[in-house]
Amino acid sequence: MIVERYDKDYNCETISVNPKDIKSLTKNYIYYEKIQPKVKPFFDIDIYDIKEFHPLVTRYMNYYKELFQLIFKDADIAISSSHIKDKGECKKLSFHYVINNYEYELNELYEFIINHPILSMDDNIDKTIYTPRPQHYKVNFLGHDNINFRLLYSYKTHEDKRMKYPHNYDNDLEKHIVSLS
Repeated sequence: MIVERYDKDYNCETISVNPKDIKSLTKNYIYYEKIQPKVKPFFDIDIYDIKEFHPLVTRYMNYYKELFQLIFKDADIAISSSHIKDKGECKKLSFHYVINNYEYELNELYEFIINHPILSMDDNIDKTIYTPRPQHYKVNFLGHDNINFRLLYSYKTHEDKRMKYPHNYDNDLEKHIVSLS
């Protein structure tokens, strides 16, 4: 798999990584998977203004898993998360779902989502992740012409130390990879 590795000054180096080696990558860098044209369906769910983290986290995680299982029959779903907590309060729940037994061209997936009667209406589903990032994007070191997804066990940025953790398939990290070889 092709990965973009960023040092503390956000200099980028493209490297090849075996999914089995993701856990052992050094934390001195941040890592983003370079998205190829053929992808597994991937969903970024962001839920804001959560006051009680523990009772709701599992409920939301399961709700979206069940929703994707209804839309993608016999879906094999890898789930990861990277929530924002501040002083004991949850500011944002952030879940990531990869549907393993389906594939799309990136532009087809975007069209599918924005035209789907349920997915298109759900404001918690981040629909901007399938298009090139705008210049003002908060993770602007990625550049406006890249479509990248953060690897498991990587920080969001060098300043934002939220790590992305798997909820399942911890021993089969390839299930969390979005691009198809």
